[in-house]
Amino acid sequence: MIKIYKKKAIPQSLEMIRINDQYFNKYTVELLDERAEDIIWSIDRSKMIDKYYIESRFDGAKLNIDKLSTGYRESVCHNWKKSERSDAYPR
Repeated sequence: MIKIYKKKAIPQSLEMIRINDQYFNKYTVELLDERAEDIIWSIDRSKMIDKYYIESRFDGAKLNIDKLSTGYRESVCHNWKKSERSDAYPR
């Protein structure tokens, strides 16, 4: 479950990620494992080639993983960070 806070009501124990796409490219992509393959398929209908590349669903082209949809990246950032620690996005 994702909790939504108003900007001034974010608990001090949580980290606010302002630009999810940059956060994904810099940090989360390193955490990807076999779980990512199913999520990539279910959200983007693309095939994961390896940790850094996907196969486009449109023409089969090899694309950098940063070409995945924002919805996918948000899902992965939320799920991987949460599985890493007991609370979502703690400091």
